[in-house]
Amino acid sequence: MGHLFFGTSSVDQVAGRYVAAMSSWQDEVEDKYDAFLLDPGMGPMTYLTSDGRVLEDLRSR
Repeated sequence: MGHLFFGTSSVDQVAGRYVAAMSSWQDEVEDKYDAFLLDPGMGPMTYLTSDGRVLEDLRSR
C-alpha cells in the first residue's frame, strides 16, 4: 500500500486491492477451518468454527 503515498495509485485502487485481499483471506479461513465470519471489524477479522473455536485473522489489522 506504500504506492498511495508516492502518487502511483489512487485511493480507489488501493482500497479495491485491500478489499479483494480481505475477501480472499475470508474465503481461505472459512474453507480451511470450517468457519464463518463473525466480525470483519476495524481490527482483526473474527471467525467462529463449527467446533466452537473463535479465530482471529491478524492479517487485516
